Amino acid sequence: MWVGPKIGSAVFIVGMPGAGKSSLARDLAGANNWALLSGSSLLRDYIRGSDASYAEEVRKAMYKGYAIRSEIVLPLYRMFFATHAPQSVVIDGNPADTNQLLEETALLTEMGYVTDQVAACVLFCPPSLVLQRLHNRRTCAVCALDSNEPVCPQCGHQTISRRDDQDESAIHERVKLFSRHVIHAVRSVFPIHRRLSLRGTHPKTYLLGQIQRRFNFCA
Repeated sequence: MWVGPKIGSAVFIVGMPGAGKSSLARDLAGANNWALLSGSSLLRDYIRGSDASYAEEVRKAMYKGYAIRSEIVLPLYRMFFATHAPQSVVIDGNPADTNQLLEETALLTEMGYVTDQVAACVLFCPPSLVLQRLHNRRTCAVCALDSNEPVCPQCGHQTISRRDDQDESAIHERVKLFSRHVIHAVRSVFPIHRRLSLRGTHPKTYLLGQIQRRFNFCA
């Protein structure tokens, strides 16, 4: 087990849908005792909120696999960091584009995170495996954790059939978003020593070890 600094560090975990970024983000946060910011969980909580002005827009975008605009995402991130900053954090979620990623990193700086301790890990996965994984994916009826198991490994409740945003057309939209915008955003915002590309088919222990070796602030 390795534990990074408790203050001022952040790692974005981005990648193709089905590549395993959410489970890797949970493992990385748990290994370090860092906070975990799940973009999709924040958006689902927002949809369920009584004051969700753009709830229908967000619901449709998630259902279709479209990007969520910064005017919605950034306030949710800001509320999260108002509680957690500057506790070190793993951020699970693909940015819509370069501008949104720049806004997210600027928010981290504003909240006291150290620029040289903010990095990104990009997960890739063969398209055929993406479709297989997402078609088999289930979600917990209580805590909304994604899992391929009938019982949630986090809270022990029953999981239900795949989410609305996992139909084939939505999956293709999310893959297209990743290929056209997310990769470019990470390469534009993060210098080479603060970004890492990995294949999501590797064991989690290997992936965590590679992150540890590449980003010394995680060691």
